[in-house]
Amino acid sequence: MDLADRISNTRKSKGLSQSQLATIIGVSRGACGQWETGYSTPSSQNLRKLATVLEVHFEWLATGRGNNEMSFNKVSEPTSPAYSNPQDEPLPGELLAFNSWAMRLPDEHRSRVFKVLTDMQELHYVCTSSKDENN
Repeated sequence: MDLADRISNTRKSKGLSQSQLATIIGVSRGACGQWETGYSTPSSQNLRKLATVLEVHFEWLATGRGNNEMSFNKVSEPTSPAYSNPQDEPLPGELLAFNSWAMRLPDEHRSRVFKVLTDMQELHYVCTSSKDENN
């Protein structure tokens, strides 16, 4: 499998479109398309971004050697009834795009975004806990 196939197959396995991947990486959709057809190759900087976003080892993505999957400590899925409808959850690509955007913010702004998200998470927990107690 060549670089173009590794990029294309891994992107598809993550459920991302070329447009979503391009947005996350910060390139045009056409650039992703050219990488996936082998017409051009990503710069080393974009290759590192691809490896991070696609959750694979840089060496495997660049050369095809080594282990492809990165190991992460899996966090158990939320068991709250609010998470029971998958249609309400953002798509993985949307989460990746949001994360990529947030990571490019200045530290102070990123801290504010994180604080808002943490407050929303706590509010959600309080709201769902009080509903469970009332039933």
